[in-house]
Amino acid sequence: MPGAKRLPAFARSQLPAWEYLSGETHTFAADEEWSATIPSEASIIEIRARGGEIYFGVNAIHASALSPGYIPEDGAEILGPLATLTSLRLFTATASTVVHLMYFVEK
Repeated sequence: MPGAKRLPAFARSQLPAWEYLSGETHTFAADEEWSATIPSEASIIEIRARGGEIYFGVNAIHASALSPGYIPEDGAEILGPLATLTSLRLFTATASTVVHLMYFVEK
């Protein structure tokens, strides 16, 4: 078509590549706080809550219902990639809440 301008082609965008490291599952009692076992090379965490809500703190000493992180019942959250990931503390007030954690590293 005369007079039409060709737009430059877009370069391929690089999608992040994650490598699965490990995972763990924990069933909570009522008003229980728990500390996750994070692999040293992990920089990304997927958290899934089943049967109750989860409150969490990254690199925190304690977790409670006042913690900054919150996952509603049957919800999920991906954290990261984080430059420093030394601890993850989780808390729920609901008995029989199950949390599933998966740890990844960005390649």
